[in-house]
Amino acid sequence: MADEDDGPAQSPEWATERPPGEVLAVAGNETRLSIIRALFEADGQHLRYAELMDAVEMDDSGQFNYHLSQLVGPFVQQTDDGYHLRHAGGQVIGAVMAGTYSDERSLGPVEVATPCPTCDGSLLASYDGDVARIGCDDCGTVVTHHSVPPGIFEGYQPTDLPAVLGRWVRHEFARTLDGFCPVCTGRTDGSLGTPEHSAQNRVGIELVCRRCGMRFTGAVGSAVLDHPVVVCFYHDHGIDFRTIPIWELDWLHDDSADLVGGDPPEAELTIELDDERLVMTLDDDLAVVATERQPT
Repeated sequence: MADEDDGPAQSPEWATERPPGEVLAVAGNETRLSIIRALFEADGQHLRYAELMDAVEMDDSGQFNYHLSQLVGPFVQQTDDGYHLRHAGGQVIGAVMAGTYSDERSLGPVEVATPCPTCDGSLLASYDGDVARIGCDDCGTVVTHHSVPPGIFEGYQPTDLPAVLGRWVRHEFARTLDGFCPVCTGRTDGSLGTPEHSAQNRVGIELVCRRCGMRFTGAVGSAVLDHPVVVCFYHDHGIDFRTIPIWELDWLHDDSADLVGGDPPEAELTIELDDERLVMTLDDDLAVVATERQPT
């Protein structure tokens, strides 16, 4: 059992699932956010009740005790050693620090060095509110369009916007392909988007979260961004694939892949470098089932 000096015991009501709205409301208070931040800054160490109260700089023990008791369970864990932050508490303070709920900013537009893959016009990168976009004003081509937390741009110059966004998109898509929804961390399932369901009547891929139902779509090439055969193919041509911005990969466009086979469908993706092409076949679960290198 925890010592009396360590404040309130964990409430048994948290042993059962509570409505998400009620849980989120618990953290919606400045004092409680200060408690979460103090535990976060403890760097994984437990804080005793008095230590935590001092860190929050609160003199009213009754009010402090009440707010702390509301956090114990969903965001804070109480043990014989004191209090420490649970994963959900870390997610809350991380979102606050990333500016997800409070920061509104605009960046750009910044011209991207690479020309538009459709019309050779100028690509522009911009960020407004929580949406980052790289696209061409001349022909309307959109290379990437994503909601991102404003905190990812902190510490960078405005001219770094395209590069930072490119790395973020790669990271988020890789996580989603690995089976983790970037919205709720639920399990995602991937499949080919058949022509009648994909954008511009072309084959693409579709990722759907089992938990929240969020749906993500992209070009077939998105499914092989981290595939070792692709990385090796570029390496053999003297190119470090990890350094290439996604908007310079022309095979990330829908028309670089063809739908082959019928039931279940398969997609064939072609990547060309110099005098060689790499042909990859993906099944309906987005697994690479065949690869072949051919002279052009």
